[in-house]
Amino acid sequence: MTGLTHRQTEILNIARAYGRVMVDDLARPFEVSAQTIRKDLNDLCDHRSLTRIHGGRAVPRSSLTWRHRS
Repeated sequence: MTGLTHRQTEILNIARAYGRVMVDDLARPFEVSAQTIRKDLNDLCDHRSLTRIHGGRAVPRSSLTWRHRS
């Protein structure tokens, strides 16, 4: 995906790893305000990389890779 900042790419990687991200959980490690994270998340939603959920954002179900456990 092009046009994303390094932080947005990292946020997307975290969301893919955990299935969802929360504003407050991202602001501290990135050392930015919650408002900055919300802007990043809104940009990712505009790119259709994330979807909005109450309190955060999630990877769209179609983007999740389900692993079959044997």
